Amino acid sequence: STGELVARLAGVASNGQGGLFQSYSMRGFSRSRIRTEISGVPIISDRRAGNSLSFLPETFIENIRADMGPASSLYGSDAMGGVLSASLREPEQTALNLQLSSAGTYRGFGLETRLTDRTTIAASFKSASNSRTAGNEPLNTGFRQSALYARNRQTVGELLINSEVIASLGRDLGKSSNRFPADRISTYPHDEHMIINLRATNQRGMFAQAYVHDQNWSSRTKRIGDRQSVSRYQSETYGALFSHQHTDETSTNRWGIELTA
Repeated sequence: STGELVARLAGVASNGQGGLFQSYSMRGFSRSRIRTEISGVPIISDRRAGNSLSFLPETFIENIRADMGPASSLYGSDAMGGVLSASLREPEQTALNLQLSSAGTYRGFGLETRLTDRTTIAASFKSASNSRTAGNEPLNTGFRQSALYARNRQTVGELLINSEVIASLGRDLGKSSNRFPADRISTYPHDEHMIINLRATNQRGMFAQAYVHDQNWSSRTKRIGDRQSVSRYQSETYGALFSHQHTDETSTNRWGIELTA
């Protein structure tokens, strides 16, 4: 999963629940003390376990970078642990990948292709049933997930404009715990995300970005013999950034303004 890729970075560790919704800690901080971005779009969620990149298939990712130095203070207390940034791939050719695993009867299918010189597209479909530990204990790890990613690059005058769209749909995502299944069964009945990201640059040091991230998910926790709790969450994160870099013989200066709401 994407969470497992993140945990391989130096200074980053898995945190909280396992499975597809694996969250992570950076430099000992977790939850609201780390910032997560996809192509510069902040991923903001009110999940108690903290942010997760679970809705982003690992096959869409070009690289993941963790910034845990003093520069992360630029983002305030929301990035005390650091900033985790994922950049997306730009497929160069048509490729098909198939993934099969005996653990939880996992099945994965991915397709990526270049439609034109300027447009690429990728799709991912994967699912799994509940699996078991080495000691034959049941794990609540089943899920179904599909995702689509499209990227376009255009030149308008001096401007190079990149646009990205990510749509992800998850169903019946299990949340493992040592209380499953005797005491507690936790699932996410649905997990839906849509990201639209536009970026423009020119040769004179100008950079502009506008984005929106729409998310809609729910969680359900059934406490055996007691009660059932249901949470529903829906939000829109939108923002814009404009910056300019000026370089002369003695220095390089950068200024800008950003809005996130």
